[in-house]
Amino acid sequence: MEENEMLYIPIGLKENNEIWDGFGKKELIKSLITLTILLTINLLIFLIKRSVVFASVFTLVSIGGTGLIFTKDTTNLSVVDQVINMIRFAKSQKKYKYAYLDEFD
Repeated sequence: MEENEMLYIPIGLKENNEIWDGFGKKELIKSLITLTILLTINLLIFLIKRSVVFASVFTLVSIGGTGLIFTKDTTNLSVVDQVINMIRFAKSQKKYKYAYLDEFD
């Protein structure tokens, strides 16, 4: 085979632009929505407890956690995607009842 006729299949191509590896525009939107909800909960807890230390730690953990749970790994699945797949599998049918019939009767 000549070099011009060889098939070249590029690997590692991404469909969308990514901010960093495994984290693109869709993940950023999901992270911002989740972070907004978590920071609202943080504000409510702060108004009740009046603890600046707790609010600061909660904020930092929320920011880091949302980035971690939505970043996709080499299998193109994030932590959230894996949990959703596990829930779907747990709900799926696992017992297949089979009635044996003699074909040659």
